Amino acid sequence: MITARWWRGPRRSCTSRGLGVPLPGARRLDVVPRTRRNPRYAAFLGTGAVVGLVAAIVLALGPGSGVDDPRRLLAYLCALLAGLGALLGGAIAVILEGRKR
Repeated sequence: MITARWWRGPRRSCTSRGLGVPLPGARRLDVVPRTRRNPRYAAFLGTGAVVGLVAAIVLALGPGSGVDDPRRLLAYLCALLAGLGALLGGAIAVILEGRKR
């Protein structure tokens, strides 16, 4: 565990002649830094959207797509699967946040 020690006392210098001796009346406080326990929603949404885009590219340009214009299919699939991937990523983040409580 990382701890930071702070001296709380008068506004003037906390040491006497730079020797590291606290001023009279100063109190030592142990402060433990807090870590973020909630998921970062933007990261989950972005990752889901990227996974959806990759899936769309594989489905549209892969062998056996059998369409005349793969660019139109790619555009539709990118819009659909990126949105679904972001939605799925957001749902996973909400589930993970619910487990932490």
